[in-house]
Amino acid sequence: MNIKTLFARFAVAARDNFARLAMCTISIAFFCSQASAQLAFTKDAMFEQQATGDAGTSFSQQNPGSEKIAAPPIDPSLSPDWLSQPSTPGAKPTLVVGYYNLSQGLLAGYQASNGRRILLQSVWLSNGRVMSSATHVNPQTGRLQTFYGPRKQVDASMGKVSAHIQFAGVDVMAYLKDTRVRGPAPRADTVNDFIDSESGQAFFEAVPVLYALLEPLETDPNLATLQAPFGVLVTGLQIATTKYAGFTQADSVLGPAHANVLRNDCHGATCAFSGKRFMIHKNGLFDAVSKSKSLPSKSASEQGVGGAAAASPFPGVRAILQSNGVCTQEEMQGNCFGRCGRGCDGQTWAGNHYTLACWAHDLCACMWSEADCIFFTSGSPPYGYCPDCGDLFDAVISWLGEIIWEIVDWLLGGPDYSGLINYP
Repeated sequence: MNIKTLFARFAVAARDNFARLAMCTISIAFFCSQASAQLAFTKDAMFEQQATGDAGTSFSQQNPGSEKIAAPPIDPSLSPDWLSQPSTPGAKPTLVVGYYNLSQGLLAGYQASNGRRILLQSVWLSNGRVMSSATHVNPQTGRLQTFYGPRKQVDASMGKVSAHIQFAGVDVMAYLKDTRVRGPAPRADTVNDFIDSESGQAFFEAVPVLYALLEPLETDPNLATLQAPFGVLVTGLQIATTKYAGFTQADSVLGPAHANVLRNDCHGATCAFSGKRFMIHKNGLFDAVSKSKSLPSKSASEQGVGGAAAASPFPGVRAILQSNGVCTQEEMQGNCFGRCGRGCDGQTWAGNHYTLACWAHDLCACMWSEADCIFFTSGSPPYGYCPDCGDLFDAVISWLGEIIWEIVDWLLGGPDYSGLINYP
């Protein structure tokens, strides 16, 4: 009996729990408890919820040796006008944070090594999810243009309304899904041309800087939801285009002390930088999805560490994997095997997504390594026989699909998305 058969059995037993989880993701007003029905959710109420555990420790406590790392300053004056201001020739890459909190969301401006400026923004939606956008000055028109963000369309002749998330004017999910099967992705040349442009290079450069510099500001694990749509998108685009940007600007923009912390936190021969919410492979791939692997790669014959079942949608599967020596307690850290993303904290309403594709990728990374599991087909797993293993690209598509579905569902429910500073 293979793992997929076992998973199907556990899925039946957990059906009621999944139904409750689904209800929890429908609206931020519900916290999956009897008391939640009596509470009217407001952002002020969310501020009063003080996170425990990971959120209750400082950045330096979570990252020994990082005492010299200072949080980036907050500049509340940051606005779209910053994009039009001339950059200083020869200036080092710079991230400016306007705000990063549970009320406003995220606003950050990045000036890249090529001098190009982009503005990154995430806003909280009324359903508790996050909608993100990235804006630049179009060099052809000289006007502000959102190159990543939501797009809502009305077909008057058919009387239908549709919505999707676009990158460089291309439907992100359609592009990634077609690339997955190596078919002619819609407008693939448009995506490639934009990534090769100064703004595209600035975007790929900005996201790892954003992740690294926001870590000292993360006073609540739910804040990590705000940068997730940027991180998972960049991971997917880099795999789809094989344009791995690396992190060559780490020392100049973070400072040597911070950059060295990220280097020293790596585990395994293929890791170049490792942060709380991301890693960068030595091949240059930015990875916001793979779990932190604390042990070296091993064969399935090695013995794992037994342990109790995890508090996740896949508890029985996790216990079986441990008892069979496939994955260890350390590799399945945080009781979040199958949860999309690198971290294991955060609340359900803040983007706590479990998918079968993320589960299959976690299994692959447990058995082999993150680098072995970036992209492969079912007929050519990394090593040996692993019918239940999945690759990073499928995990990215499943996670990004969940994020986009929640945004599209919200967009189709109403026309108000004015929270974004510059909607196309």
